Amino acid sequence: MRWTTAWTAAIVMAWGAGQAFGEPVKACEARTPAHIRAVDCQVATAFERALERSPSLRTLVDRIGEVKGIVYVTAPVNVTAKTTLIGGLFHQVVSAGETRILRIALAHESRYSDHSMAILGHELRHALEVLETPDARTEADVDALYGRIGYVRGGGIVETDPAVAIGHQVEKELIAARRGSKEN
Repeated sequence: MRWTTAWTAAIVMAWGAGQAFGEPVKACEARTPAHIRAVDCQVATAFERALERSPSLRTLVDRIGEVKGIVYVTAPVNVTAKTTLIGGLFHQVVSAGETRILRIALAHESRYSDHSMAILGHELRHALEVLETPDARTEADVDALYGRIGYVRGGGIVETDPAVAIGHQVEKELIAARRGSKEN
């Protein structure tokens, strides 16, 4: 079973279980761009607030929409018993016509911080790297892309300088905006 099928089934089953047991499904009131879909309302709310405070994050998200990408933000999958994933772009790609669909994992926190949103910005930059490469349509294509543009860090994690840079920039903007709002 492909990840998208399993993931969709899990969402439908979770929603259906709530309906079957009479639990109301609460709508998330966060307003985020339609092409960035956070499964967790806490993530969506923190992301909405981060978009308000970070011009770099807004520009990145706008660009993802321009290249016809949809990115789902989900909880991480345990890689190994000793590895904790705080964020990551899955290399699987699903195509629906001209639109490519990607998935990012973001570690669960009880309260999503500026640092979490900077990690999300970093991972969204990786999503954009894939989406700006028209021939990156399969997992093997994405692996090959990162073989060309990335470098390997510890634990086999592939990194790119633009993703590192945007993560730092987003965090800097979020912290500055928070400080600025305390002064007013």
